[in-house]
Amino acid sequence: MAEPTITKADVQTLADAQKEAIKQAQRELGMVWRETEDLAPAARRDALVDLTQAIVHRYGNLGSSAAEEWYNTVRLRWFDDLFEVNPFEQDPNDDYQLRRIIRAKADMLFPEAERYDPEGFLKYLNNVVERNVHQHGRTTIARAVEKEPHKGVRFGRVPTGATTCIFCFMLASRGFVYRSSDTASFKAHFKDDCEIVPEFKAGANQIEGYDPDSMASMWAEARASLDSDDVDTSRAKSKTTNQVMSVLRQQHPELFEGSDGRVH
Repeated sequence: MAEPTITKADVQTLADAQKEAIKQAQRELGMVWRETEDLAPAARRDALVDLTQAIVHRYGNLGSSAAEEWYNTVRLRWFDDLFEVNPFEQDPNDDYQLRRIIRAKADMLFPEAERYDPEGFLKYLNNVVERNVHQHGRTTIARAVEKEPHKGVRFGRVPTGATTCIFCFMLASRGFVYRSSDTASFKAHFKDDCEIVPEFKAGANQIEGYDPDSMASMWAEARASLDSDDVDTSRAKSKTTNQVMSVLRQQHPELFEGSDGRVH
């Protein structure tokens, strides 16, 4: 009998469920946007702050439930004991931060504002919804791993999209080493396509296209080149991590194109 594993198809199933929650959230955001078009800018701003928060909660919970179901399904390949995965619940401080960042951009709704751009604000809201809804599902899995009664269970950040930013590349290159969200530099950014994937037994996962050893070798090669005269680090920040990122862009321009440093 073949050893149990988690495959690329399994990860894609998880990613698809999260994308569906995000898609539904953004569809509702579009409806809310149209329904508030006739409001005065200040009233529309206040309504969008409240309604965007409600959308994140509703569809974040949907993504969290999907992640819970997925985790329990793959877990049964290794363990048959009862284990309760607790869906992610939004922290009050996260709610405060969510409302704060929306308000900070909301001057884009006011015609007299220097950066007046309603469509740009809608694009920003869509990014906020995507990031925060997805975070519910990711956090659900990370916290499940943290509470696992079985020793040795870890998780990794596995990129799933056509592109991955260089910071996610760094985290993904570490493989399945994380035990809690606190150890994984866990906060997501806009267009973050990583999924949090558990590994229930060391070395068990076989995910096509995800090779943390190769990624780690590239990172080590870049780090080893920091003192080389052939590498220009003049534009890098003082922190070593940022210097390594700069070197990676120079060594692998075919992967890291553009100012955003996304891996193609």
